[in-house]
Amino acid sequence: MRLLSLLLLLMIAPVWSAPDCEQPLRVGFNHWPPYAWQESDGVTRGLDVDILRLLATEVGCELDFQLLPAKRSHQLLRQGALDLMMGASFTAERAQYGHFSLAYREEEVALFELDSASQLEPIHSWQQLLDLGYRLLLPSSGWYGNEFERLRNQLSNRQQLIASPDAERSIQMLAHGRGEVVIGDSLALPYIARQVEGVRLERQPLVPSREPIHLLFARSSVSPQLVVLFDGAISHARKDGRLQKLQHSWLDKIDGIVDQGETGR
Repeated sequence: MRLLSLLLLLMIAPVWSAPDCEQPLRVGFNHWPPYAWQESDGVTRGLDVDILRLLATEVGCELDFQLLPAKRSHQLLRQGALDLMMGASFTAERAQYGHFSLAYREEEVALFELDSASQLEPIHSWQQLLDLGYRLLLPSSGWYGNEFERLRNQLSNRQQLIASPDAERSIQMLAHGRGEVVIGDSLALPYIARQVEGVRLERQPLVPSREPIHLLFARSSVSPQLVVLFDGAISHARKDGRLQKLQHSWLDKIDGIVDQGETGR
């Protein structure tokens, strides 16, 4: 039934302007390159920004980007003072005040070391990292999987967890030898490493978590019909390859990573 409704809405989308789009959609975002950031001239850029612009153009909506802390964006979304957020992972709590779109990309958490002549042992599991004694630089926020949570206390008791306030500080600490391995978003960390410290990272084999990423629309200000239109735009852009093309174009820009394929590990 939902598929039939989606097809009907897609057929009329070019000639129907959704009431939700009579005014630009208010988009809350925080500084998180390469997904979203604001240039000094006020222009908003990033992978998620490009994807949202692509989808909004197809649906027929204009966008008003507002740079805000993530916590504040969620508060405003709950109140209907914002219309949507990008880069959202699903939680039951968020579903109470927001409509989730179809997933438009995947987010992967990865482990990295500095790309250097003195390589570490390949890490395939958390237990292996524990046994090797490597120190892990850990940003204060983030979900790193059930297996990590199971071993977190052991890592901490052995002084193998080095806390940091954010990904940027983790990269700085890695570059200055405060730890051997850093954890974080598989695209953001290499990008930050090149921008902040001018270093390249080598990715370890372990993938702590992987999850779908959605747009999150305010229930109080956005109709379910508009969400269906965005779902249709996501499906269309994936089917004709535009989503993949956009993501690959950003991968080409993120040159701060060396993976196992390049090193032969």
